Amino acid sequence: MSDLLKKINLLVNAKVRGAINDRRGGADRPVKTSEKAQKRQIKGFQQRIDEAIVHEGQLQRRVDNLHAEIARLDQLADDAVRKGEETIARRLIDQLQRTRQRLEIAKSDLSDHQLLTQELLRQVDLLEMATAGMPPDQSAASAPAKAKTRRKKTVRVDSQAEEATAPPDFDQVLVAAQQKVAELSELVSVQKDRLTVFTRGGETPADQAADAAQKIAVDTELENRRKRLSKR
Repeated sequence: MSDLLKKINLLVNAKVRGAINDRRGGADRPVKTSEKAQKRQIKGFQQRIDEAIVHEGQLQRRVDNLHAEIARLDQLADDAVRKGEETIARRLIDQLQRTRQRLEIAKSDLSDHQLLTQELLRQVDLLEMATAGMPPDQSAASAPAKAKTRRKKTVRVDSQAEEATAPPDFDQVLVAAQQKVAELSELVSVQKDRLTVFTRGGETPADQAADAAQKIAVDTELENRRKRLSKR
């Protein structure tokens, strides 16, 4: 079964490479995607965008929850220091620092996901322009809601202006859109794996070294809190 899958993958990859080479000027031109197939593919991409937006909302909620958790732990740690409960204070500070690390990861995940989603949206916009036979400038004029970004006016020679006003090629944009979908799927998978590893931790020498460094960081913050609170 694995050999069969490998052969199928090789065949698919060969077809994709062949299509790209054809678009770059090969002797045999690729068969253009039919209008019905184009609409079906655009609909599939739009569904993928909807899924990406839902996932983006989950990432944003994770960031918001971590912000709230940091504020809660920070207050509890101060309270423990004021009461002289050092063991509890150390535990809370440790949780606080680890939550800060999780927040940085969550913010990075959100930013990366937003960037890829915006790139996919751009590719789908280009696909819709291609099916309508509309150049990018004309589509922006007919759809002001989609043209919120400012366009810089540049002076171009006639050949450049003609190229800029030509409708995008559907099949070329399709390859780019498929690549963005693959990148989004890979990103989500990596983010899940990273979250699992971070939550679970480990017992490797590197993990033990990180734990030792974490203990020093907790001691340092505990002392700084004592100094800060003693001045109040």
